[in-house]
Amino acid sequence: PMWAAQQHIGQRQLEELLLRVYVGEAETSFYEDEGDGFAYQQGDYRWLYFSCRVAPSGSVTLSWRRAGAYRAAYLRYRFEVYGILDEPESVYLDDSAAPLWYYEKGTVEFTATQPFERARIEMRRRADQQATLLRSPLRGKD
Repeated sequence: PMWAAQQHIGQRQLEELLLRVYVGEAETSFYEDEGDGFAYQQGDYRWLYFSCRVAPSGSVTLSWRRAGAYRAAYLRYRFEVYGILDEPESVYLDDSAAPLWYYEKGTVEFTATQPFERARIEMRRRADQQATLLRSPLRGKD
């Protein structure tokens, strides 16, 4: 997770949480609370659990589970997913098309205005992903 730089907690409202994801089979967790005070002792905190899975087709699934009562004041969650080899066909958030996403130089970026359970980056089906040629197409040409 990444935020804008601050000199102290509460200097400014954090409007966006940036999460950088590196494609692979992985899981991680992230703890959140107000950052100041003792409200966490009364249960005002939460854990965010993320997992990343890659299908044989190359499609990537991000799962996001939350546990706890704390409500962050973020207006949006921005995801940068690194390691996408080709331009995807589509990006889904909880089985609905993501309203806006970008692909550039191996990275997919999308923004969500509310938490989701699952994001899917679906790869294009390519005709050239067929079986390897059994012989060289150049053999026999002089």
